[in-house]
Amino acid sequence: MDYRDIQLIWDKQNAKTLYAFDATAFEAEVIAKSESLRRRFSFCELTLASIFGATGLLTISEPLIENKDSFQYLTGSLYLVVALAIGTHWWRRNSLPQFDQSLRQIVDGMIGQIESHIRFLNWSWLWLGLPYVIVVGISFAYQWDGKPAWLWLLSIAGLPLSMWMTLRDIPRVHRPKITELKSLRATLSEANEIYEP
Repeated sequence: MDYRDIQLIWDKQNAKTLYAFDATAFEAEVIAKSESLRRRFSFCELTLASIFGATGLLTISEPLIENKDSFQYLTGSLYLVVALAIGTHWWRRNSLPQFDQSLRQIVDGMIGQIESHIRFLNWSWLWLGLPYVIVVGISFAYQWDGKPAWLWLLSIAGLPLSMWMTLRDIPRVHRPKITELKSLRATLSEANEIYEP
């Protein structure tokens, strides 16, 4: 190889664009996504707890004010128990201590949060469906009074609709996000193997 060949190789290498990897900006972006995910799940859980809590309080307050329909104490209490269970789930998930973590640990934490949220949604038949069936059943037993059948059918049809609304994001949003994060975790693992001395 003579000088001209070396010069040709050198010129070709100089013509290539070098891309710098800003690890600090990447880490800040991953941390921001992790916080955004945590806030989104917290908003979902706190909204559900608030809805169930408000419904329970309103259901209990009606017989207190009007002094009738005492069965509503039971249904209101059931709503309050569900609100308390959802609030406890939120508190336990958010009360975990936060330590300085590597990027891989942050990504693992994000995957864990999504999987925990999927388990929470998969159990919605228990915390959403069962109380709904019980409340509609109690209301049906105590308030039949010749109400039109379509009203009861509409109440019963609300259960599959609410279950569909709760579970529809699992295959559409959450599963692809887990796949994306697992791919990122694999990339981070490969990078650690390459750059660790």
